[in-house]
Formats: sequence, C-alpha cells, structure tokens
Amino acid sequence: MRREALWILSNAVVGCNIDQLIYMFQYRIMDCFCDLLSNEDAKSVEIAVDSLSQILKKGNILAKTKGCENPFLAELEEKGGVQKIEDLQKHASHDVYEAALRLLEKNYELEDDF
Repeated sequence: MRREALWILSNAVVGCNIDQLIYMFQYRIMDCFCDLLSNEDAKSVEIAVDSLSQILKKGNILAKTKGCENPFLAELEEKGGVQKIEDLQKHASHDVYEAALRLLEKNYELEDDF
C-alpha cells in the first residue's frame, strides 16, 4: 500500500505545474520523499529519488523565471535529504545508486575523491 501511495505522489509531482507543486509543499511533500530515502525497499527509494529530481527540475524552472535560487534545493538540504542522497551512492541496488548520482550531478558540484 505504501508503494502505491508513493506512486500517486510521484505521478502528482511529474504531472503538476509549479503552482501546484508549491501548494504540495505546504503539505510537506518534501518530508514524504526525504523520509522514503531511508526505506529498505530499493524500488521505493528509487521512486523517491526520481521524484525529488523532478521537484528540483521544476524548481530550476521557477528559479529562472523569477530570477532567484531554486527554493526546493534549500528545502531538500534543510530536511537532510542531500546527506541521505549522498549516502545512497553506497546502496546495494545499482539502480538506486544511479538515480542518486544523477540527481547529485544535475544539482550539485561533486568533489572528486582523489
């Protein structure tokens, strides 16, 4: 049942416009996805990461149109989501690792471990 609810929220994020996404933020949608980053079910974690990627993508559009910073990046950091996503680079599932790496590469400068 949890995964079905996750799919509903994920589809809502993908299909919404920016105003609708801002409305969802009032109901703590970022908390839901950040909490799921610690889930044991790899597919749920992957869906949560992909949903967060969509949120950040829409936040980049908002930032460009308003001439500001992406407000969703700050929210993700505040909720501890960035650290959780960085930790997912050590996840047993290669799909989760790839999804986390894509999100980080698109939204953050990554440091080389040389």
